[in-house]
Parts: sequence; C-alpha cells; structure tokens
Amino acid sequence: MKIGIDVSEYQSVIDWNKIKNNNTVSFVILKLGNIYDNQSNYLDSKFEYNYKKCIALNIPTGVYIYNYCNTLDNLLSGINWALSILKKRHLDLPVFLDMEDSSLIPEGKNNITSLCLNFCNFITQQSNYIPGIYANLNWLNNYIDTQQLNNCKIWVAQYNSSCEYKGDYMLWQYTNSAKLYGIYRQCRYELFSRQF
Repeated sequence: MKIGIDVSEYQSVIDWNKIKNNNTVSFVILKLGNIYDNQSNYLDSKFEYNYKKCIALNIPTGVYIYNYCNTLDNLLSGINWALSILKKRHLDLPVFLDMEDSSLIPEGKNNITSLCLNFCNFITQQSNYIPGIYANLNWLNNYIDTQQLNNCKIWVAQYNSSCEYKGDYMLWQYTNSAKLYGIYRQCRYELFSRQF
C-alpha cells in the first residue's frame, strides 16, 4: 500500500527535497486550479512550483481541478483551459475532477453524473491523460452514478479508519490532518487502493 499527499497553495512553499528524503510519500496529487461557470478560471498559485519540483525529484504526480461548473459547455470550456495549462506535460497519475461543491447538488444525480461522464470522455479523447473523479463518500453514494464511469478512476474522500465505499477505487483520502517535515501546514494523506 503506497501513501501519497495532495497539496495546493494552502500549504504555501513546500520543501520538496525534505518530502523526497523522508521516504514516506510515494506520490502526490497537485491542485491545478478552479473552473467556474463564468469562465474566470483560477490557476493555483503554487502549481507551477510544485509541478516542477515533483518532476525534478521524480515524484509520481497527478493533478486535480476543483469544479464549480454546473453546465456541460462551461465544464468543457474549463477543462480545455486546464489542458492548455498542462500543455501535454508528463503525469504519472490521473487528472481528477473534484466534485464536491454544494452548489451542484440542485442539478440532481443524473446531471451531475453526466458532467462526470463527459469530463472523463473529454479527457480521454483530447489528451493522453487518465481521467478521474474525486468526491466524498456521500457524493459517490448519492449524487454520482459511478457505474456509468467505466473509463474513469475514482478517488474517495472519507476521513475514517477504513474506506466504506463499495465500488472500485484508485485512491482513498483518509485524513486531512497529516503533518510532514517540509510542509508548513497540514495536508491530506491518500492511499493507493488494493483494487488498483
């Protein structure tokens, strides 16, 4: 079982050499940014720094995009923007769409699932990246029909001693209070699933 972290600008400037040398972290998921319905997308202020450091140190890397879009056109526009930022850079792990914003809930399960499905198809068709969906256990059980997401990796967030999600998943985020030498603020720990 491999342990990884996900980080964003919230963790400020990370000393990646210390992270690499402590032999705890096997992979990292970096926040790329946020996408919005008004297309005022936001690039995480530490993405470039974090990406360059992780690649230089050969730390397996993926990214996530926090989604505020509730229409397909806006979602795809946002993903196009994200892919333009990535510019075909090397990633070892998926591009995840973070689906947890409460503003999306009124759209209903069918529409939310459709957004996830279209994201996964779009990433597959427009890039060489692996698509993934991040959501907490409640969202995965009640707002997303993950059985429709056959070509997509699932990243479960559940702060618990065990993962109670019944479907297949790639990553499990099991805490948001990890402390690592080299990171000023707490971060979140992930585990590779046995099912991956």
